[in-house]
Amino acid sequence: MAYLDAFQNDRTCKQARSTVNRHQGYSLLELLAVVTILGLLAAIGATRLAPGIQGNVARGTDSFRTLMALRQARAAAIATGDDHRLRMISSSGTITGFQIERLGGSTTIVEGPHNFSDEATILQSGSHATFNFQGEATVAPVLTFAGPDRTDRITVVAATGWGLLEEL
Repeated sequence: MAYLDAFQNDRTCKQARSTVNRHQGYSLLELLAVVTILGLLAAIGATRLAPGIQGNVARGTDSFRTLMALRQARAAAIATGDDHRLRMISSSGTITGFQIERLGGSTTIVEGPHNFSDEATILQSGSHATFNFQGEATVAPVLTFAGPDRTDRITVVAATGWGLLEEL
């Protein structure tokens, strides 16, 4: 009888342990379902947010590229002794790109043209940024890059020829 009780207790313990072991974690199928649902939600969210994010990234990239081109034109003017300028290229009243030009007896394109993205709107006050052999800006414009949610402004300082980029 004691043997039978021990057998019954052992069997009950095994059943209890197997029940506990069965509910300890999630199955691979359950995890796969959750990951799939989260992926679908992320894809839907990304398509709704993408235009705004894309436009702001394009604005930031365009303004930074222009700032680097201003610095390159200034450095080229110092290195060669010839005036250089960053000329904004426009089409139908809209600024679409830029190029670096060397001024002298004739105007020579040093680099470019580089096109801006369609997601950003670029405005220029003043003429094209022009640098002399001392690195000073003889023409110091203000460039504004407007994206869907954010705006950047580059101000060229006349005395130093340095461009300052700020987010508005």
